[in-house]
This record gives sequence, structure tokens and C-alpha cells, in this order.
Amino acid sequence: RITPLEEIITDPRLLADLRNVVDFGVKRSLPGKFWLYLRELLPTSEAGGRRLIKGRVVVWRQEEMPTKKAKELQGIIEEYNLTPYLYIDTRKEFPRLVIVRQLPLNRIPVVGIGFNENRQLRIIAVDGRQRESAGVTIQELAWLAKNEGIDTLGLGSAGGDVAVVAKAKKGVEVLNSPSNKDHKTRPLPSVLVISP
Repeated sequence: RITPLEEIITDPRLLADLRNVVDFGVKRSLPGKFWLYLRELLPTSEAGGRRLIKGRVVVWRQEEMPTKKAKELQGIIEEYNLTPYLYIDTRKEFPRLVIVRQLPLNRIPVVGIGFNENRQLRIIAVDGRQRESAGVTIQELAWLAKNEGIDTLGLGSAGGDVAVVAKAKKGVEVLNSPSNKDHKTRPLPSVLVISP
């Protein structure tokens, strides 16, 4: 069966970065600072995650974020017309991120790793963040896996550097289209190696 997002939102890997689940930019391309600052304000609690995906009002507080950063983040929110969805409340002692309505689920480049009914390994890599492929939501990845006959699926890494590479006569060949066109990867990449 397809597990509803409400049932897996409590997984620590999702709660560690809810930017993978919800599109805080509401399909807008936003400056990198927005995502960095947002991560400082996001919750890691089950209750916060559940409220967020159900579209209920969510208020998060972060004592460590300086007011200057919070005001800069609010400036980005206003500039990109995100105020119908979220805003930064700086009236209290500490800045608070306030989500006022349901945000769309995020479509991301992602890898899914699973098995079919014959216990054969199956891997799905979905490109994203580009015109040819917007990526998939976690729920869409589950539907895609089910349609491919995969009955057990785990969520792998997500992001613009999701790449499928294979040995070639001269080095390696990239088989998909990562949105990080320069193929720069993370300082500490996650690598799954499959050998025959």
C-alpha cells in the first residue's frame, strides 16, 4: 500500500529538513539565503511536521536567530510575495516563523531504493528542478514505485546533485540529468555502489 505522508512525517530524516517535504517558496525561485535562514527556523517536532502538511497555522520560534537575519528573511518573503503563506513575526523577544496556510508539497530530484515481489533490487532516480523534469513529491515517488512493481521502497538522497553514474571505457558516464549542471557534489556525499 502507499503510506500517506501523514504517517511518515514523524520519521527523523524528514523532520531533519522539512524543506524536502513542503515547497516553502511556493514554486518560486528564491535566493540561497532564504533557504539557509529558513532551515534555522524550521521545527524538528512531530507535532510541527503534522501541522505543516495539514495546512494548519504553525508558529516556530528560534532563540538563536538574530533579529537582523529574521528581518532580512522577512524582506525576501515580502519581495517574492510569499506573505499569503508565511511571515516572520519579530514583535516578540525572539523571531518566529508563522505559516498561515497550506503550502504545496515539494517536487524534488530524489532516489528511491526498493525491491519488487521477487526480492530484486530496484532503484528509481528522478531528475528535478529543471524544465524537462520538475521532480516528484514523496507521495508521487511512492506511486511511481508501485507502478513499476516495487512493493518495498526507501527514500534515498534528494537534491540537485542526485546522479546515476556507470563505469564507462574512459571513467564514468552520467546516465541522468542532475540539476547541478557542473556536477559538483556535496562535501560529504551519499554514495550507493552496485556491482554485479
